[in-house]
Amino acid sequence: MGGSVAGVTLHLVVLLTTRPGLGHRQVEAFTRLAPVVRAEVGCLRYDLHPVEGEPDRFVLLEEWESAAHLAAHAASPHMREAGPEAAEFRAGPAELLRLGPAVTG
Repeated sequence: MGGSVAGVTLHLVVLLTTRPGLGHRQVEAFTRLAPVVRAEVGCLRYDLHPVEGEPDRFVLLEEWESAAHLAAHAASPHMREAGPEAAEFRAGPAELLRLGPAVTG
């Protein structure tokens, strides 16, 4: 995933869409997984937000101390185990946006 600039954390926006009527399954899965992820070394933020007016769309905001922490998260047993369950209710793969440093002005 590449390295981060010294002192700059990694910010991710993950766009998730479930199959029609299955948004509640995304919420249930996240509710179980979030405490485990938030306890990971290097996790600074792991928050799921529903999209207003669209019950089957969500935005996951993540912040990690470094690319190494993010890579460890992605390879963790709990994330590997979450994949097959997510495939049951997701409309397609998650869209991952890795943000650059904030523009200041």
